[in-house]
Amino acid sequence: MTDSATGQILQEVEGLWFPADLVILQAGTRIFRVFTTILKEKSPIFADMFAIPQPSDSDVEKINGVPVVKMPDDPDELEFFLKAIFDSDYFMPPPAMSHINIIIGVLRLAHKYDVSFLRRRALQHLCTVYCTRLEDYRDVGLSSSYAINSSIEAHLKTIQISVEVGALWMLPHAYYSVFHFGLQGVLAANAWKCLGESERAMCLRLFSHKMQILPTAVIISLLSMGTDTPSFCTTRARCNQVRLSTIQDRSWDDDDNFLNIWDEDNWTELKESGLCSTCLEEAKAAHEEKLRDFWNTLPTIFDLPDWATLEEMRSVALA
Repeated sequence: MTDSATGQILQEVEGLWFPADLVILQAGTRIFRVFTTILKEKSPIFADMFAIPQPSDSDVEKINGVPVVKMPDDPDELEFFLKAIFDSDYFMPPPAMSHINIIIGVLRLAHKYDVSFLRRRALQHLCTVYCTRLEDYRDVGLSSSYAINSSIEAHLKTIQISVEVGALWMLPHAYYSVFHFGLQGVLAANAWKCLGESERAMCLRLFSHKMQILPTAVIISLLSMGTDTPSFCTTRARCNQVRLSTIQDRSWDDDDNFLNIWDEDNWTELKESGLCSTCLEEAKAAHEEKLRDFWNTLPTIFDLPDWATLEEMRSVALA
């Protein structure tokens, strides 16, 4: 090709010289006119699809001369996915904010059409909420890259997509989050109907399992009264009375989040009520041990691999 003004030979830059090859993707009543070259570069599935010999022009549906390909995908999700591919500012990685529906839509189609960078990016967003470590769980409200709004729908959708794309490391935290909405809230959620039978069973499992284990473990750890006098405690009777009074005065709801049920203000209240520093530290240590024991058992409750295995899966997926 020659520059008409200067007569110089122009060089086409490989990878940045796109043919004018357009296609219209149709999902439901929504249509998207996009470049096939970019789709083929980002997705080996699209590359294979467009490599298939096409019927003669007379047999191909067209709109304004552009061939139409019918897509089986949800129109909203296809729109999110295509915007993420063609608009570099639309779906930025964390800590940029996004929306749960966009994240799940992009993840589902990025997984389906093998667009690895978008699959990884969507998982990064979800991982700012769904943790594999207790320390991260406690900080999740400070680091989330999207507004989950304590929504039961968001948790159930996350469970569905995690199973669908094999992101199993998010399931223990997601299943546990479902519990706090109560059984009636879970069963009434729209997303509940979309879960598979196995996922529904796992959601329900925690109600019986956790109800038996966590309240007792938390109460015991806060009481922390052994048969032996604690080391250096010279006011054991008073300390025990403070513990008992604290538990008796506390309201315990069935759907309490026991991993966050006791904070620094509660420990300060115990101290101000007369619990000695030795007993306070012992109670804190016992309480922390119970919480870690429960966190470590979460994957096994749902028939999942241990946290170490799940964290390895997470590392591979996000690499």
